[in-house]
Formats: sequence, C-alpha cells, structure tokens
Amino acid sequence: MTGTTLSVDLEPVFDDIASFVDQSRSTVMRTANITLINLYWDIGQYLSIRCTSEGWGKGTVAALARLIHDRRPDWRGFSVQNLWRMKQFFEIYVGKPKLSTLLRELPWSANLHIVSKCKSDEERLFYLQRATQEHWSVREIAREMVEDLMAIVHTFSCRLYGMRKYKQTIKDDFPSVKLDQKVELQ
Repeated sequence: MTGTTLSVDLEPVFDDIASFVDQSRSTVMRTANITLINLYWDIGQYLSIRCTSEGWGKGTVAALARLIHDRRPDWRGFSVQNLWRMKQFFEIYVGKPKLSTLLRELPWSANLHIVSKCKSDEERLFYLQRATQEHWSVREIAREMVEDLMAIVHTFSCRLYGMRKYKQTIKDDFPSVKLDQKVELQ
C-alpha cells in the first residue's frame, strides 16, 4: 500500500482536530488564569491580615519583595507595587461574592485596570460583567472606559450648552429679570 493515494478529504478531519486543540488550549489558559487570580487573592489576603494585625507597612512589604526576588529570582510579578496591588485587590473585593466571582474570569492586568480606574462597586461590576461577556482584553477595557467617559462629558456639555442657551433666551425675552439675582422668599 505504499504510495497509494487516499480518496478521503482530510480537511474536515483537520478542522475537527484543530477545534479540539483550540478548545483544550482555551481551557488550559482559563484554568491557569483562575489559579493565578486565586494566588494573588490569597497573597493579598495574607498581606492584608499581616498589615492590620502586625502593623506591616511600606518598609516590611519592600523587604519581602526583595527577599522574594533574592530567593526566587525566576519568580515574576512580586515587586513591591504588585504586592500592594494584590492587597488592594483583596480588600476591594472581599465580602462581595458577585464581584469576586466575575474577577476570576479576567486576566490580572484587566483586573488591575478596573481596580485602578473604577471608584465604586457598581462601576466595577459594570465593567467586570461587560469585559467577561465580551471577552475584552485590557486594552479594550481601557478604550471602553475612555469612550464611556467621553460620552458622559459630551452629554454634560450638551446639557450645559442647552442651559446656557435657555438662560440667554430668557434674558432676551425678559430683560428686566436678572437671573443671577438672589430672590428672597417671604
């Protein structure tokens, strides 16, 4: 049978195998990400407890970061700044199961962006939900946040312009009325 040509179309077979490989890679990446987020959560919790109970501060955390670097130079992501971010990450999301479930779906950099830019739980929930539903990268999250901010600024400026125009119309129609004048109620 050497040199015999098969009359089987292998393209669909290749497509099926490629699909298996892609699904497996996706599962591995998702599992690795969840494990990494859980690690950062645990480290953040540990640091939070130590900072509260033992009064750890900048100097102690900096010394810890140096010790990690000296003892395990192959470990990445344990700078002073990142250790503080892990603590902040834990403290922001602790006791908020709806948020803490969603955050495990996003990569660390996306979570850091949301933590650093959002000021309320509602805003964090909004971006966590949208980012997980739409499978946004950190760049897409940043772009969406800027676009949302620009929409808010645009809406506000349009309303402000409308108020100014309305105020001018009143001044034109009723020149004897002073709009900036305080009125005393009796």
